[in-house]
Amino acid sequence: MARYDDLEAEQVLEHLGGLSQEALAKLAAYEREHRDRAEVLDAIAALSGKEPWPGYDEQPVPELQASLGEASRERLNTVIAYERAHKNRMDVLQTATHRLVMHAD
Repeated sequence: MARYDDLEAEQVLEHLGGLSQEALAKLAAYEREHRDRAEVLDAIAALSGKEPWPGYDEQPVPELQASLGEASRERLNTVIAYERAHKNRMDVLQTATHRLVMHAD
């Protein structure tokens, strides 16, 4: 984040949702070393979690959607849970949910 050290906690919190797990981990380490604001660290912790697969957060939405085409029910459920908790990208959620419904047939 540009000018991170000048940002108030509320401003930092506004930008956390779009960050990858790797970026969140780096930001948490930086925050602990420099400002150590509990509200920022708590928000980062709430957004942190294991990606459905390595590099998931960095993949563009169309690539994620394509990779869900032949995904197992387990993987689809993992993606849905992760998206709801961390990214909430409607296009990914819709694709995963649609594929899950198709598995039920």
